[in-house]
Amino acid sequence: MRQALAGMLWSKQYYYFDADKWLKEHGANPWASQPKKIRNMEWFHMQNDNIISMPDKWEYPWYAAWDLAFHAVALSIVDSDFAKQQLDLMLTPLYMHPSGQIPAYEWNFSDVNPPVHAWASIFLYLTEQSLRDREMSHFSSESLESC
Repeated sequence: MRQALAGMLWSKQYYYFDADKWLKEHGANPWASQPKKIRNMEWFHMQNDNIISMPDKWEYPWYAAWDLAFHAVALSIVDSDFAKQQLDLMLTPLYMHPSGQIPAYEWNFSDVNPPVHAWASIFLYLTEQSLRDREMSHFSSESLESC
């Protein structure tokens, strides 16, 4: 398990993607009379510029929201702050579509994923709450014994 978690910590990487710039470079023009169908055209607002958990740096030089949610659950064992930050990242205006959709993955941000992100957020919240309650009950019993 240590090796798996070490691999996940090691595979964090800087990710930069300016969708508007990429679309312009690929000839996307939504105002043309017959616009070319170019993937991710409706995500022109997106500008990613963060450290993101990747499954594997050499094979996946992009993120996938579905994978990221599962990574956050595993990473919460060793770095819960980074795990929560990763989940929050996908919900910021520079990642999320104005319609509220979380980007699926680079090839097609508009693909639909099951609500894994919501599940991971709830899982992390409940896990932290349980740990906090356990620490508080341990602290309380120690306090009572010392009196």
